[in-house]
Parts: sequence; structure tokens; C-alpha cells
Amino acid sequence: MNITSRRISGISKLSLLILLLAAGSLGAALSYMWTVAYYVEVGHRVPQGITTITVTNVTFPLEDCTYFEVSVLNPSYSNADANIAGIAVVGMDDGAEAVLDVPPESVEPPIPYPLSKGEDVTFRCLINWQDFAGQMVYVSVFLQDGSGATSPYETARVKLQVTNVEFNTRVTVRRFNVTVVNSLESSISLNVSEILFDSTSIPHENITIKDEGGSLPTQLAPGGRTIFICNWNLLEEGALNSSHTITVRTLQGYSATYQTPTLPPPPSLSITNVVFAVPHTDTFEMTILNQASSPHYVSISKVIVVNGTQRFDDVSILPTPPLMLEPGDNVTLKCSWNWDPFRGQEVGITVYTKQGFYTQTDALVEAAGNPVASFDYSPTSPHSGQAVNFDARGSYDTYGTIVNYTWDFGDGNNATGEIAIHTYTDDGDYLVSLNVTDDDGLTDATSVNITVLNNPPVASFTESDTIVLTNHTITFNGSESYDPDGSVILWFWDFGDGDNDTGVIASHAYLDNGNYTVTLAVTDDDGSTSVANATKTVLNRPPIASLTESTENATIWENIDFNASGSYDSDGSIVNYFWDFGDGSNGTGIIASHAYATNGTFIVTLTVTDDDGATASVNATKTVLPTGLYSMYLIDPAEVVHDSIAAAQWTGVIYGFEGSETPDASLRIARNTTNAKR
Repeated sequence: MNITSRRISGISKLSLLILLLAAGSLGAALSYMWTVAYYVEVGHRVPQGITTITVTNVTFPLEDCTYFEVSVLNPSYSNADANIAGIAVVGMDDGAEAVLDVPPESVEPPIPYPLSKGEDVTFRCLINWQDFAGQMVYVSVFLQDGSGATSPYETARVKLQVTNVEFNTRVTVRRFNVTVVNSLESSISLNVSEILFDSTSIPHENITIKDEGGSLPTQLAPGGRTIFICNWNLLEEGALNSSHTITVRTLQGYSATYQTPTLPPPPSLSITNVVFAVPHTDTFEMTILNQASSPHYVSISKVIVVNGTQRFDDVSILPTPPLMLEPGDNVTLKCSWNWDPFRGQEVGITVYTKQGFYTQTDALVEAAGNPVASFDYSPTSPHSGQAVNFDARGSYDTYGTIVNYTWDFGDGNNATGEIAIHTYTDDGDYLVSLNVTDDDGLTDATSVNITVLNNPPVASFTESDTIVLTNHTITFNGSESYDPDGSVILWFWDFGDGDNDTGVIASHAYLDNGNYTVTLAVTDDDGSTSVANATKTVLNRPPIASLTESTENATIWENIDFNASGSYDSDGSIVNYFWDFGDGSNGTGIIASHAYATNGTFIVTLTVTDDDGATASVNATKTVLPTGLYSMYLIDPAEVVHDSIAAAQWTGVIYGFEGSETPDASLRIARNTTNAKR
């Protein structure tokens, strides 16, 4: 049903449709203006003229909700012929106003329909109006070029419900129950005519009424309730482990739906160990397992054997069915069936449960009078050089005794006995065979392919030194590495500083100090590898301090230039030069200058620091002599007067003078001169 819910802002759609009745009158201008809003809402052209039509009758047949009828008259006094453009029903759907637009192709006679003045016509609208049952609805007829008309109609109450759908796969998967109710509020009796499983109609012959018998169609009076038993195989229909929609339909066109919960998956059953044993050719045995993952128990009810076109339904079983199997349980059945004529042939065996589940397998009819060879071994993934235990205690002879066990280990070695131990010297795949012989001389054999894994090599090495200085060569020796079941073919050295090498013996010197992990990886002739590690501590080499000077002996206030560019760091760089001039003064930098203020012997010390914080020092002895001249800085050389030093002024020129007078007296004068400065 094409029901469209629409909401018109500001005014109720129901009010607008009522006003549409008045819109045809010339005097109801205001009502007509409100009606315009609804025309726009439903998508029809707003009337521009005053062509008057009238809805003379509306019929919603209670006995058939698949159609309704509306009769329309174009009065003879109408302004013009009318062209019927559309028909709609307005009501409520789940509490909201809803519009049911009737598609033109669902109207008889078809629309658009020309309606002459003075003519009337009855339209049959072939659309299901079930959702409007029990409501006051408004049927509107729209024109393309004139006014429309609306008529109210109160439909009778009819309500059909599916109140329950019952599935119980613990009991059966062949049927389910559907409970249908015709509400007490319904105005008529309903005839249930069809039940659909999803989109598939269940045949009438598969539906019966619980406790009453009979089939469809079935009448339900108002307030009536009926349970329908639907014989529908959920397993064969693939309906388990999913949800489904059940739909109930009536002859009157009313319907109801029910969405089921997800059904449980089918139990997981399997047939194992089918045994045809002589001399009992009239019976065979097999084991049935209900997997632990199954959702619930099953009850085994019968066994069928098929050979080609022959089907044997009369197979009796022990224990007597039904046999309940909980999840995880198994049972061995003894089945009565003469299999002797079918020796060497394959037969199909199907086991059925009371619930309707089944499992099947194909089995070769092969006499089980011979002994059965079977063995286990451990470990299941042995390595070469490792003892493997072979145990044949799983072998059996139903009608006798095994007297001999013979083993072939697949590597040229063999043994006898129920239990054997064997060690493989090399890795690889080996076919192990066991032959058993019983006390009647009958034999059986079985073989298992086992994989013997390679033993990885053992990496080991020695080194000439553990703690060294940078640039010291260390010798590494990997000759102690070995492969227990082959040979080592590759030695790969990773020295931990980005360098590597190959060979049994390798040498390496580290350029920088630090802790390095040396890794030796050895590979054997089967491609397996192993590693060994050792940590090398490489110590920093201190820098070398070296200096030169512009002079070894100097006089007071004579500049001496010192140069440390001959210093170096063999495994890094020098980051600091510190000079101690021995007179309480110091300096930094590769090159430094210094003048001594007093005479004497001074120890000059250069200390250099490398980028790892290591230091080294070198000393040099400086002899500073007193001068034999008294030097002054004068403004003008002409002003140098032996007896008038105090009047002297400073210049950048150095002059010396000598006199027979007391030099100390002259020096004292110079030192007391106000502007005197050395």
C-alpha cells in the first residue's frame, strides 16, 4: 500500500480536507484559500476556476479491503467539464497523518478521466486500505483545471493478528505452529486463506488446524483464535540459523505478519568407524557422534542403507531407539543387515533422528576379520638425534590375537615388537610402516609419513680481547661452532658498529669507544641458523697534547705566542684547549699569547679535552728575564730627558735610555709619575 505520511505546517491536513468541501462554493473564499495549501502539499495543480464536482458516495467494502469505490458528479450547473486527475485517502498510520495516493493505473475507469457537466461516474480504486480500517478517513478527488471534492467516511474496525510463531527444533524441524487472532473489535469474520514462509506460500495440504483438523480456508469470527500447524521442513528449506517473516492472508484481503527470532543452527552429527566384521556378516557396527558444538540433543531413530538403486529401510539397531545423544556424546550402534553379498562395494549409510535431522556417509564393505594395524609415535615433531617412541598398542584383532609386529622406519632400519624406539640421524620425511600378523596368519599394514626436523647448528666463538682501546684489532674465532646433524657452511659476523664480515675467523678494530654487541650467525647445510653474542667494551683513547711557542726565553712584558695545533685525538676530535701560563693567568683556544709581568721561571701547561671528555696535558718551561733598559712611552722622543722623567708623557713609541746616575732612582721616578704606565 502506497501510504505517505505528510505534515503540513500550521494547520491539520484533516482540517484542510474538511474545508475542501466548502471550497467549491463561490461564497467560501477563505476556505478555498486554506484548501490551496493541501493541493500544493499533495502535488496537484491549484484550482484557478470554479468547476464544481461533488462526491456523491464512498464505499469501503468490509468484506474486501483490496479496493474501495467513490462516485463523483459534475453537476449540470458546473462552470465546465471536469477532468479527474487523482484520488487520495487521508487517515492515520501509527499515530501520524497519512495520505494514500491511488496510482492512476489502479483506478477503473482509468484516470485522467473527462467528466462532462451533468455526468456522474463511479471509480473503483484497486488498492488495499487495511491500515485505515476503523478510522474516519477523507476521500479526495482532484481536478486538473478546477476545484476538487472531499467526502468523509468512517471505516469499520477489522484487525487480524499473528500473536505467536512456535519453533521447537528439540522436538522436530518438520513443522511449526502459527497462532492467528481475529480481534474482538473486528466487525466481521475473516477467512484465513494463505500462510507464507518469507515469500513462499505453504501448500494448503501442509497446513492443519491444531486440535480440530481441517485446512485452509478457515473462518475466524471476531475474537476467534486458531493455531495452524504448518508442515514445513526447516532443515530442507535451509531455514535454520536465521530469522524469517511469517505472513497470514485472508480472503477478505486483510493480512498480518510476524518476524521470528533467529532459529538455532542444526546439530552437527557424524558417523565414524564403520566396521564390517567376519564371521558376523549379518551385522555391522558404527559410531555416531553429536558434536560438542551442537545446540541441543538429538534422538536417533533409524538407519537406512543404500546400494545403487537398492534401499534397505528395515535395518534394526541396538540399543533400541530412540537413543538420546547430548552434545559431545557418541554411541556405537549394532546394525542388523546382511552385507555379505555387497563385499567390495560402496554403500551409503544414513542415520536419522526423531527431530528430522540426519547424517550420512559412504562406506566400503570390507571384511574386518583381519587384524587392524595402528600406531602412534612421540614426539610428533622429532628432531634428528632424538629418540622416537613407536607404539602399536592401538592395533587389534577382533577375532584373534596379534602375534607379530614388524617396523620399517623408512631409513633402512627396522625393528620388531609392539613398542619400538628409533633415532634418526638426519632430518627429512620418512615413511614408517607397521605390519601385524595375527594367530590365523592374517595380516594388515599401515604407514605414516613422519617429518624429522633438522637440529639447528650451535654458534660459539672466542675473541682475542674483551676490553680494548679504539683502533685496536680484535680477532674473533668461530671454529668452535658445530652442527650436530650436518655441517656449518656459513659464518656471518656482525660487529655491532655497522660493519660485518664472513668466515671462520674475522678481525675488526673499532674506531670509536663504546659497548658493542658482536653477533655470530652460523648456517648449516639444511639452512637452519643460530646465533651467539658477546659484548665488547671499547675504551676511548685520550687526546695527544702538543704545543709550540714563539720563544723559550723572554723578557718582562714581552709577548710569547703559544700554538696547540699539533694536538690531536686519534678516535675523535678535540673540543677544548686550556692554557695555564704558570703565573695565575690562563686562556683558551688553539692559539694563545701571553706576556709575563715579572721575571722568573714559569711552567706553561696546555690541557686538551676530546669529544668523549678525556684530557691530556703537556708542559713547557718559560724563563722570563728582567730588562737592562728602562723603557717609557713618550709623546715625543725629543722630550726624553735623563733628569726630567716626571715631565714625560706617554706615546706608543718605546725608547730606552742609560745614564751613569743611579738607575734605581730613575726607575722610582718613572714609577711615581702620574701618567706613567707600563
